[in-house]
Amino acid sequence: MGCREGEGGVITQRVSTGIEGLDEVLQGGFPKGSMILLGGNPGTGKTIFSAEFLYHGARDFFENGLYVSFSEGRDAFIANMSSLGLDFEKLEREGKFKILDLVTVKEAGLDTLMEMMTSDIDTLGVERLVIDSFTAMANAFAKPIDVRIALHLLSKIVRQSGCTTIVITEIPTGEQRIGLGIEEFVSDGIIVLEKRWVEGRLLRELVVEKMRGTRMARTRFLFTLHNGFKVFQPFKAGRVEEPRRFQPIPHTEERFSTGSEELDEIIGGLPRGSAVLIEFGTEISREASMLFSVPIMANFGTQGMAMIILPCSGFNAETIYEIAKEFQLTEEEINDLLRVIERPRPYLKRDVDYVFVPKGQDIREVYEGIARLRQELRERTGKPVLGFIGLDTAGIVLGEESLRNILDQIVTDTRIEGGLIVFVSKPGVEGIAQYVANMADIHVRVVCENGVILFYGVRPRTSLYVAEMDCSKGYPMPKFTPIL
Repeated sequence: MGCREGEGGVITQRVSTGIEGLDEVLQGGFPKGSMILLGGNPGTGKTIFSAEFLYHGARDFFENGLYVSFSEGRDAFIANMSSLGLDFEKLEREGKFKILDLVTVKEAGLDTLMEMMTSDIDTLGVERLVIDSFTAMANAFAKPIDVRIALHLLSKIVRQSGCTTIVITEIPTGEQRIGLGIEEFVSDGIIVLEKRWVEGRLLRELVVEKMRGTRMARTRFLFTLHNGFKVFQPFKAGRVEEPRRFQPIPHTEERFSTGSEELDEIIGGLPRGSAVLIEFGTEISREASMLFSVPIMANFGTQGMAMIILPCSGFNAETIYEIAKEFQLTEEEINDLLRVIERPRPYLKRDVDYVFVPKGQDIREVYEGIARLRQELRERTGKPVLGFIGLDTAGIVLGEESLRNILDQIVTDTRIEGGLIVFVSKPGVEGIAQYVANMADIHVRVVCENGVILFYGVRPRTSLYVAEMDCSKGYPMPKFTPIL
């Protein structure tokens, strides 16, 4: 529990939500003693949200909890939450938690229901209360006026007891209205859980429609139910505290590694002799895009395998060199294994081995020069060569029509030689990206939603994953969490 300055400079006492990532955006948690309306369609995660609020409150903050259920019996609740790692039975034995099972007594009068709740709140010293759900509770009343009275009595109980309360309400599928349309007027906060589909893949969103005394820069957040309820913050580039050399992941006889064990598990690695397309959407930062390309390069370079790179816009030979140094490739490795393709620029004199300027007047001559370089590197290292092509740069340098004319040859040569070619696409080259997608063995997309980086496989098909930066190994790596 803590105090944070809210709207208008008012100091508001806070209680932790118990939800990973949510306290940070609510200035420390829910206002203490507030009544929060939690709405959503069936299957959006309302019960898990409220259960974690109660569980972590009792276990971590010594705030006893009461779960008032009108829709799920005690045994079913205990079993379901136990499967998620929430041991409510233990909290019951310790006197920190109680379930008031009203599933079979919904016919009781309003006064009786309120008396039962008040009695348990007083006896247990409850500081956290969940009503699941007000929708089911309201259905037990014959008269609409009883629903209004019940809501105002509940609000009065919350104010008098000082309980921080979550009132769950169902939003029927296809509707936008929250509950019965009256709950929101007496609540201090409104949170709506939503789910929608992106390219046929599940995406979950949490919307804070109202939160008394709380300043918020944004109100819409992505979340997952994987290993509990987790809210994601907008992507942030991490900082490497103690730089270390990249630790390679060995390739197998059939597949190359992406350099990330997590990514290998998601897409199954990269088949030898294959073409890969990494397609970036709008609002993808440079640091985020590097999480998907640089580990592949580092994993080749640290295993003595050569790389020929035509960088995307925003990158050049110098930035590629600096990235290689960041992953602690040696000068000898860089000069022996790395070749960055650049256009002829007579005014710029370079005396470095890792820059390759193709010679020739037409596209065929240029490609033949690159093919000879690839053969030389393959023969010198005795290993397959990695090719990286930024489609935006290639389109500018070669022209889209000329590029199309040699793409088939690039992919065919890669298959024959057993190497790997990675195409990187950014917004603005959708036509050529689609052409490459038709040839690619592996096709993945990286998009941005609410500031969060999302990754998914088109081929092979995967669900949505949130990508975050992990610098714990001494260099930036992607960390993936599935949206479930």
